[in-house]
Amino acid sequence: MATVTVVTAERTLEIEATSIVAGNVNSAGHLILTRHDGTEIDIGAVSGMQLDSGTTYSKVDAFTYVGDTDPGPVAEGSVWLDTGAIAGPFASATQQGLVELATTAETTTGTDTTRAVTPAGLKAVADTKQPSDSDLTAFAALSPANNDILQRKSGVWVNRTPAQLLADLAVPSFTGGAVTTPITRSGATWSDNVINTRVTGDAFDRFALFADGSLRWGDGTSTPGDVSLSYTDTNDISIDSGNLRFGTTGYGVQFQETTNGRMGTTTLVGGTKVVANTSVTASSRIFLTCQTASGTQGFLRVAAKVAGTSFTITSTSTTDTSVIAWVIFEPS
Repeated sequence: MATVTVVTAERTLEIEATSIVAGNVNSAGHLILTRHDGTEIDIGAVSGMQLDSGTTYSKVDAFTYVGDTDPGPVAEGSVWLDTGAIAGPFASATQQGLVELATTAETTTGTDTTRAVTPAGLKAVADTKQPSDSDLTAFAALSPANNDILQRKSGVWVNRTPAQLLADLAVPSFTGGAVTTPITRSGATWSDNVINTRVTGDAFDRFALFADGSLRWGDGTSTPGDVSLSYTDTNDISIDSGNLRFGTTGYGVQFQETTNGRMGTTTLVGGTKVVANTSVTASSRIFLTCQTASGTQGFLRVAAKVAGTSFTITSTSTTDTSVIAWVIFEPS
C-alpha cells in the first residue's frame, strides 16, 4: 500500500528558507554556509590560503601561521612559519622539514651537515678537482706491488716489475747482460762525475769517469786522482801521476809492425840502411838492437832523421849485413 506525503505551502516555505544557497571561507579560516533566508552556518575551520592580517603574525588558516613572533599554542597538526628567524622543523637525513641553501664557501669547506648544495656550489668544488681522465681512471683500477712501475703496453696501462721493464728496454740487469743501445750520461762541465764506484765504507770514489772522458783512480780515502787516464791532444792519451805497470808475467807493451809503424826490423846493406817511415819526427828517440847477426858486426847508430819521411841506420862496419830491430818513442 503506497504512502502519500502531502507538503503544505507553509512546509514548502520552511524548506526553502533553510536551503543552502552560498558559502565562503572567512578570515578565520572557517567555512560559512548561507541559507536562503540569509542566516549563516559556521561549519568550522577548513584548509585555505587566505591570509588574515595580524599585528605579530598572520594566520593563513586554522593550521598554518606565518610571522616573526611565536603565536603561542596552535591546534594539533598546525604549522608555524617564522619569517624572522626560522625555527624549524629542519630537514635531516631522517626527517622532512625546512632546509637552507649552502653558500659556495660553505660547499667548498665541506663540513656543513645541515645545508643543501646548489649546482653553483657543486661546480665550485668540482673546479678545484682533477678533471675526469681515462688514464687516471685506468691507474685507479691497478693494484701495483711495491717498486712496480706503471707502463703502457699495447694501448693499455699495466703495472710492471723492474725486471720486466728492463727486459723491454734491453738493459742488462746488475748480474750481467748485453747492452744493445747506447747509455748516455751528460755533465755540465768537464769535472762532473758521471760514473763512479766505491767499496763499502769508502769516503771517496775509487774510480770515476768524468764528463770530459777522463778516468781517475784512488784508494777511497780522498778524491780520485792518484792516477788518471785522459785525452790530451789529437791521437794522444796521457797517464798522469802514475806509472804503467804490468803485474802479470808475460804481459807488456806491444806494437803492431806495419808500414810507418813505431817498431819494425830492417836488413843492413854495406853497413847502412835508410828506413822509410812517415811517423818519424825531429824529436823521435829511436832505439836499435841486432836481431840477427850477419857479416862483420859493428856499433849501430841513427845517422840521420828526416821528419815525416825516414831515418838512417849506420854500422861502424861496412860489411855489416845484420837484421836490425828498431823502435821509435816520442818525448812528452
